[in-house]
Amino acid sequence: MQHANSSEGYVLSKVSSVAAQLMKRGWLEFTPAEKEVFFYQINQAILGSRGLDVQFIGVNFLESLVSEFSPSTSSAMGLPREFHENCRKSLEQNFLKTFYQWAQDAALSVTNKIIESHSSVPEVKVCNATLRLMHQILNWEFRYSKGGTRASINVFSDGIRPDNALSRKTECVIVQPGASWCDVLLSSSHVGWLINLYSSVRQKFDLEGYWLDCPVAVSARKLIVQLCSLAGEISPSDNGQMQEQHLLLLLSGVLPWIDPPDVISKEIEEGRSGSEMIDGCRALLSIGTVTTPVVFDKLLRSLRPFGTLTLLSMLMGEVVKVLMANSTDEETWSYEARDILLDTWTTLLAWALFDQRLG
Repeated sequence: MQHANSSEGYVLSKVSSVAAQLMKRGWLEFTPAEKEVFFYQINQAILGSRGLDVQFIGVNFLESLVSEFSPSTSSAMGLPREFHENCRKSLEQNFLKTFYQWAQDAALSVTNKIIESHSSVPEVKVCNATLRLMHQILNWEFRYSKGGTRASINVFSDGIRPDNALSRKTECVIVQPGASWCDVLLSSSHVGWLINLYSSVRQKFDLEGYWLDCPVAVSARKLIVQLCSLAGEISPSDNGQMQEQHLLLLLSGVLPWIDPPDVISKEIEEGRSGSEMIDGCRALLSIGTVTTPVVFDKLLRSLRPFGTLTLLSMLMGEVVKVLMANSTDEETWSYEARDILLDTWTTLLAWALFDQRLG
């Protein structure tokens, strides 16, 4: 990390990648004490005690490490599958949640500077990296419970139906990290902080049309959308009350992206980026995937005089109107929004049919 202030970003990224591969190659041979010493240094870097450049490199290294331990992005290294699976299990059970908490702490350390500034500051680069890392960790294919056994996933009780997944055009990753993550993702103020960060900066740069597509805005929205798809054992046995509160908080943050549909649609047609509207539609799809239609519709009623199904209908009507007015072969934001909204309706209808079969 002594070269962390170098402008050779590409080179530093490659160095992090190679370091992650070396770390994984010796992972099963390192003692717990050796790992503790190593990650203490990484933690100190990520907390920002050695400056923003080192903080960014520390986060970047964890991104590379998580990528290297994930089966879908790992390097073969000429090692047997069992080795990779043991490494994956070890990281998932003992480090992944800790890395997420470190990323949270790092983001919190730079948030105030970003919100208080009136222009781009170096802290934005660190914040974007931490948001990417949190998104990457939640994108992990969780398999193991804390006790060491493979997690047993009941797709029906967890609110995920396999019968409509193949018919979707839109990818919707369900996040099932297990009960041990409840304190980090549901019980803490993490979601409130994330929504406040995005809303504050959004309001500050509202007149700057380019901001919606800048890296930190895109990363924040991706994480918000992903948090909409938490499912499984992470929710306590409270008749879904904590999950509903979690989704309501997220929906309140997403609402300005999509409501009122006609006003936002007009702004997009006049030159505003459509990326925020599209991500808002993705958030509705995620929520519709992990809740029943009854709960889905009820969520918005505490914020608006109508339910979420009515908003979904309004969005669909506005998107179809734009598509008909702009009959062209070129695929615009309205094409993508239409596909996502159709997938949302398909998901909700699958829920209704599933409930009918049970009844």
